[in-house]
Amino acid sequence: MRRLTSLLLVAGLLAGCSSIPSSGPIVTGDRVDVVSNDVNVRVIARPPVAGMSPEAIVRGFIAACASIADGDETARKYLTPSAALTWNPQALAAVYEAAALTVTPDRNDSVKVSAPLLGTIGVDHRYRIADPGAMLSDSLHLTQVHGQWRIDQPPPALYLGEGDLARSYRAHALYFLNASRDRMVPSYVMLPNGSGNLPTMLMRSLLAGPPPIAGATLVSDIPGSTSLSFGAVLGDFGLVGVPLTRAALSANWQQRNNMLAQITWTLTGLPSISSVRVQVDGEPLQSLNGGSVFTAADFANLAPVPADATTQPLVFVSGNRVISLRNGARTVIRTRLPVQEAAVSPDGTLLVHTTPSRSLLFASRAGKPMVVFAGGDLASPTILSSNQVWFLDRSTSGGLFTWRAGGSAVKVKSGLPSRSRILDFAIAPDQSRIAIIVNDGASTSIWVAHILQTADGARLVGLERAEQRLSSVVGVAWTSESELAVLGAVGAVAVQALRITLPTGAVTLLGGPANAVAITAALGRPIVVGDQSGQLWQLSGVKWEASDLGTAPNYVM
Repeated sequence: MRRLTSLLLVAGLLAGCSSIPSSGPIVTGDRVDVVSNDVNVRVIARPPVAGMSPEAIVRGFIAACASIADGDETARKYLTPSAALTWNPQALAAVYEAAALTVTPDRNDSVKVSAPLLGTIGVDHRYRIADPGAMLSDSLHLTQVHGQWRIDQPPPALYLGEGDLARSYRAHALYFLNASRDRMVPSYVMLPNGSGNLPTMLMRSLLAGPPPIAGATLVSDIPGSTSLSFGAVLGDFGLVGVPLTRAALSANWQQRNNMLAQITWTLTGLPSISSVRVQVDGEPLQSLNGGSVFTAADFANLAPVPADATTQPLVFVSGNRVISLRNGARTVIRTRLPVQEAAVSPDGTLLVHTTPSRSLLFASRAGKPMVVFAGGDLASPTILSSNQVWFLDRSTSGGLFTWRAGGSAVKVKSGLPSRSRILDFAIAPDQSRIAIIVNDGASTSIWVAHILQTADGARLVGLERAEQRLSSVVGVAWTSESELAVLGAVGAVAVQALRITLPTGAVTLLGGPANAVAITAALGRPIVVGDQSGQLWQLSGVKWEASDLGTAPNYVM
């Protein structure tokens, strides 16, 4: 019964992570890392010694799990011979809050293990953040072997404290294509450091295809039956060779080019790899440009983020003016405009803004502004590079909307329960993912989803938690492909700027100005926060510096 209960607990956690469950002044200060545990201290596991009690055996087993990246031989020594043969630590890892771990005798021959559950790593190597309040709870049965206690029913999951995860595992990006195949999008897997051939593990994960949770939002142009012909990527430093089976030749020339881009971007994400050669039967595959040895720069046209994204201006509101700030130079875009929040298109031709009453959304090019939408509490206008406009109506009957010139505003199908409301959102730099702040009536949390563009608008696919530790959330932005900048709080700590690292949800406190109400960020750009007094603040290194007078800061995408 104990084993069945554990398996059901884990299965429930994996299923629950894809659904939505039913302040004070900001402390100004330097950056302080208090939640993440990114350390590089190697843990050396110790084998059991004679005379250890059942509780000591279980504690030794848990400690040995922390060094599983160096091999699982030591952990298996705490198991009976039959259990050591059947235990599969690669099937599932449960990440727990180490400071709250309890190991207590349950009966003479069993020991109870309990701790808050932070997340799980499945056989697909994907990290799934657990719901707040979820617990790792197990009762491990022991028996005596030659007079020494050993675990005869090991847990269905490898136990990892959050420090063990940060020390022994690393998130790696697999690159797939968006539905229109004009941009690559990262999807992350957690792989153990130093165990096996990382390039080979990455390639096998890439060849397995996009994660099912992403639905049709991600595609791969690597033919589905393709595998590694020699079972491994050749070499793990500098130039590496990727030997593929003949199934790869079934791709047409455009698909082949995209396939080479996916492989190259994925493998060159490893610090030790600078270039890639892909071969079938010993013959190198060529891209559309004719090359056969590739770096990520060879596929810049498919890069997740356009090259000019890091040079786009900051837009903010000052009085009745919309101002663009680029490289210290200010440009007034519009004057004498009743505006609360504004956004400018990347090409500078389209301006959208909400009114101070937040009841109307206007859009204008060179002519007179026209009303695009009338709502109850409009906020967060955003314009993608395709000139698709996203905005939010935070009223009870509102939601997330998109609009294109010549059409009407269309509500985004979010998949959220009817009682849940979106309070803020931010589109990722790849413009294929979105972070949303959701209030379900009881709590506020951050979720990340993929965007599926449809004929009549858009819908969100594969909602997953971005974190589980924040007690409140005010605003969200993306600083990179894998990091969010957030206004929020952890426990009783005052609301301030935070950084959340995906996919594990590790939180870094950044401090910030008092009474912050808005936050924006962009790839390669400083985080900017606006306070209630109308002062904008910029994070420079580890210091917050006052910059401009204005409100509603918003980087152009």
